[in-house]
Amino acid sequence: MAPPPTPTPAPPPPVPGPARRPARRPARRARGLPHLLLAAAVLAAGSLGAARGCTTLLAGKGATADGSVLSSHSNDAEGRCDVRLVKIPAAAHPPGALRPVFKDTESYPRHVGEDRGASEYRPREGQAASVPIGHIPEVNYTFAYFEETYGIVNEHQVAAAESTCSGRFTAKAVGYGGRALLSIDALSRIGLERARTTREMVQVMGSLAEAHGFYGSSSNFEGGAESLLVSDPQEGWVFHGARACGGRRAGH
Repeated sequence: MAPPPTPTPAPPPPVPGPARRPARRPARRARGLPHLLLAAAVLAAGSLGAARGCTTLLAGKGATADGSVLSSHSNDAEGRCDVRLVKIPAAAHPPGALRPVFKDTESYPRHVGEDRGASEYRPREGQAASVPIGHIPEVNYTFAYFEETYGIVNEHQVAAAESTCSGRFTAKAVGYGGRALLSIDALSRIGLERARTTREMVQVMGSLAEAHGFYGSSSNFEGGAESLLVSDPQEGWVFHGARACGGRRAGH
């Protein structure tokens, strides 16, 4: 009888080596993130039912998926807000012409007169023409733009979005107890009339505010200053307007 076969010894257990990490997937650009953040901000602003104030948003080229510059403005307005969207046509002006400047108003009718070249502002029965509180030198040519209570966007895609803010130093308008001529309403319109780029608009508004004085929507701390998000297809800037300490001039 043959002897039983010798059992084969079991192989030694494997020596544990360094743990292997799972293969990493290539990183993906979070293209949707700026849009999600923008949507979240809009929803958050809309949920504040008790709050009353303009909301502005500005996203530069580096924060959008397609490289666009985006800006927006929700207008809380005042009183019986004049919600009309009006196109102001481009115009040529003779040498030595003066541009009228009117008191800041957002209630209907915000303007009555023929000076802006828009049929929506022609006087209707019972309406008196708006009276300017002062004038500034006019330029030879002004660009077409859309406006509501503020200037919105002009033919060169320069846009403005306004939000009132607090200001420690405040001013009042000419003829209303003060010496300042320009509100953010007026500055936004004049800037769009004269600027081809964001930077041009900031310079135009800042120079005029320094020369003629700036006043906010209120002469109190709350509402005494203004911010304006100015954008074009290339970039966006934040313009701040406030009365400078000790005088009527504006900082920007």
